[in-house]
Amino acid sequence: MAAITALHDTMLQGRKLYMSKFVKKRERTVATEKEKFTNLYVKNLVDGITEDLLEERFSRYGKFCSVVIMKDVNESSRGFGFVNFQSPNNAKKAMEAMNGVQLGVEVYPTVLEASSSNGKLFLELG
Repeated sequence: MAAITALHDTMLQGRKLYMSKFVKKRERTVATEKEKFTNLYVKNLVDGITEDLLEERFSRYGKFCSVVIMKDVNESSRGFGFVNFQSPNNAKKAMEAMNGVQLGVEVYPTVLEASSSNGKLFLELG
């Protein structure tokens, strides 16, 4: 620990050193993925769920960049969509709050998946 304290923020060959305790990669990526996602994947959407309805339900949790329901060649819903928030905090709030929420007339389990640049996190809804 003394070496970390002594060498942190010192210069070596024109470069600033960053010293800290070693953290295994799997421990680092788990922590950052959980905190940094902004894109929510919503699936098992029943027919009749519109982008406007998703916007209405998810806007309660903050500003978002886009809402889209994926469609097939006949313009019918493929049963899933995405809500991309501006901030990771708002995406996390929405994911936690929408867990188990019914979005249509029929009760179907819905799954939100938070994705980040490093991978995907899954959360069961229903």
